[in-house]
Amino acid sequence: MGNSTINEGNSYENEILSIIKKNNWSKKIHLIGHQSDMSNFYSAINCMVMASKSETFGMVTLESLAYEVPVIGSNAGGTPELLGNGEFGYLFESQNAKSLAKNILKAYRNKKDLSKSKLNKHLAKFDHHFICEKIENELSLKNWIGFKMNIYSNKQKWKIILFIGALALIGFSLFISNSIVTKV
Repeated sequence: MGNSTINEGNSYENEILSIIKKNNWSKKIHLIGHQSDMSNFYSAINCMVMASKSETFGMVTLESLAYEVPVIGSNAGGTPELLGNGEFGYLFESQNAKSLAKNILKAYRNKKDLSKSKLNKHLAKFDHHFICEKIENELSLKNWIGFKMNIYSNKQKWKIILFIGALALIGFSLFISNSIVTKV
C-alpha cells in the first residue's frame, strides 16, 4: 500500500511488479496506491510485515497495532521497542528470509491474544504529544544544568560555582575598567 517514495523513482516498484507477474502472483498480491481510509485496508489484511533492514520509528508498525493487526518486524532499529520486544508482535532476524518465513507462519498459526488495555498503555508511550513533552523537558536548561551538576561531588560543585562566580567578577571588572577607560 502506498506510493513510491518521492524523488526515488519507480525502479523498486517496477521490480516488484515484474516479480509478481513472472511468478503468476497477480491474483494473490495486490499493490494499491495511497489510501485515505486506513480502516478498510487494515480490516482486509491478516498481518503486517515490517521487513525493512532497520526502521527508526515505524509509524506503520504503530498504525497496525492500533488496528489490532499482528505485526511481524525485523529485530533491528526501533521495531523491537515498538513491538514491546515481541510482546505485541513477532520479531525476526533482520535480512534473514527463513526467520521471516518462520515468524509469518507463527503469526498465522498462533494469533497473539492482546489485552486491549495493555496494548493501549504500550502505544501511549509513542504518542507524539507525550514524546514532544518528554523531549522539551529533557532539553530544558534547568534539567541540563541539573544533569551536569549531578555528575560532580559536592566539593566539585562548590569549585564550579566559585569558578563561575570568579568568571562573572572578572567579566564585571573588565566591563567597569573599560567604562572608566572610555570616559578618561
